[in-house]
Amino acid sequence: MKTEKDLRPIVAVVFLPGLYICLLISAVLSVLAAGLLITILYWLFSFIHRIPVGIMALIAAGGLLGVVYSIKGGLRTIQKAVIRCHAVKVTKDKAPKLFNMIEELARKMMTAMPNNILLELDSNFFVTESKVQAFEGEFKSRTLCLSAPMLHIFSPFELKAIIAHELAHFTGEDTTYSKRFYPIYRGTSSALFDMANVSTSESDNASWMSLSLIIPMFVLRIYLEIFARIESKISRQREFRADDFAAQVVTSKVMASALVKAHVYGTLWHQISEKWIVDNLNEGKAFRNISELFASTFLPEESLLREVAQDLSMHLSHPTDSHPSLKERLAVLGENPTDEFTTEGETAASLFTDLSSLEEKLTEYETSLIGQYHPNVDREKLNS
Repeated sequence: MKTEKDLRPIVAVVFLPGLYICLLISAVLSVLAAGLLITILYWLFSFIHRIPVGIMALIAAGGLLGVVYSIKGGLRTIQKAVIRCHAVKVTKDKAPKLFNMIEELARKMMTAMPNNILLELDSNFFVTESKVQAFEGEFKSRTLCLSAPMLHIFSPFELKAIIAHELAHFTGEDTTYSKRFYPIYRGTSSALFDMANVSTSESDNASWMSLSLIIPMFVLRIYLEIFARIESKISRQREFRADDFAAQVVTSKVMASALVKAHVYGTLWHQISEKWIVDNLNEGKAFRNISELFASTFLPEESLLREVAQDLSMHLSHPTDSHPSLKERLAVLGENPTDEFTTEGETAASLFTDLSSLEEKLTEYETSLIGQYHPNVDREKLNS
């Protein structure tokens, strides 16, 4: 596989210090813009001997808000990242074959075994070294998160390919660098979000206050766009590298099959799972195991895998990174997206001794969460 220059050191060395400089510039520009606007207004209205003190005070307040939001953005960069996922912990007694597979892969890839293995009621597979907030508490250090519904879709070899891909991120220190990417996104986005909230407010007072924030917002947007382009290139590099690792552990054919299934069934899961739960709650019902229901409903539809060729621009969902498109990933693997990938035979669920109990717990937690907070749930009927 052709390698590109590793851009991660650029982010680590340049962009975080650059963000502090950018936030400082934004704060200064907020004050300067407010001062200039107040001076112009004072000069214009002095001709009619009527000074708009209230408007000038609002503009000054806007300038001060620019300083406050810039400081707040800087403080956000030193907060530790927390990933929230709807997951429970998997112990070895629940999945001895899975643990043996992961231990074997970790030895083969010369990386440490993850400290935590979580099972999520989503279509995601990811690794992280950030703190993870799950249904049953917080998990620190190296965490591998698996998708419960996709265990009924993947074969054991396809799951092995996906896990090898994820463990490859540990070998390339991708998760370490992700912890450095977070502060840049968080700090810049925080300052921009706060300033934008002022400018989009419908009140007349906010309109005057936002005048001082126009230039600082422009500076922060430009900075974020530059960083996003660099980070996107880095994401492409590490995803292609991880795909290559997985293809060496299994085969490029198996890795391609896993990617196609992840795209097709992952998209389906996001489209229907939440709606299923909401509709069921509004009928006074609740699922016992939505993962098994999902698989039994859609796994027999092999035509779905062939239809993926109709939309090769799809991206996988991921909590921290952007991913190359499916078309790009299959092209690098040298596989044809129109190949027929089978959904028959043993699934990765066979690696667990008691997967159902974990999925039932996840379904119960998720149903409770949606029942409490989803806007389309009829809570009066639910509580009656």
